[in-house]
Amino acid sequence: MKKGTKIILGVLGGVGLLIVLALGTVAWWFNSHKDELIQQGKVLIAEGAAAGKQSSGDECVAMAMKRMRPNDGIMDQVRLQVYLKSCLKEAHGTLSYCQDAPPLNEIMKTVAWRQATADALGLASGENPIVKAIQQHCTEAAAAKP
Repeated sequence: MKKGTKIILGVLGGVGLLIVLALGTVAWWFNSHKDELIQQGKVLIAEGAAAGKQSSGDECVAMAMKRMRPNDGIMDQVRLQVYLKSCLKEAHGTLSYCQDAPPLNEIMKTVAWRQATADALGLASGENPIVKAIQQHCTEAAAAKP
C-alpha cells in the first residue's frame, strides 16, 4: 500500500474515532441528565400552556421573543421552542404569521417563508427556534381544520 493511502486511511480512522467518542459523550450526558431534562420540559410546557390560556398567538410569540437571549445555546433554543409550542397550542385567536405558512415538506417555500418571518420579527435567521415553532404550529393547525 502506498504511503499516501496509509496516511489518508489513518486520518479517516482518527476522524471516525473522534466522531464515535463525541457521540458517546453526548449520549452519556443526555442519559445522565434525562430526569432533569424531562422535569424541565414539564415545567416549560406548563408555563407555556398557562401563558397561552390568557394570550393570543401573537402575544405568545412576543413572550417567547422576550425570553430569547443573545448567544443562546442549543438547549436554550430547545427550551424556547418547547415553551412557545405549548403557549401557541393553548392561545386563542389565529396567529397572524400563519397566513402564508407552507407545509414543512415544501423545502424551498419553507426556506423563503422562514426568512421572511424572521425578518418581520427582527430575527437574524429563519432557523431561529421561534420561527420553527411558529411554522410547526401553523401546519398543525391547518391540518386539524376540517
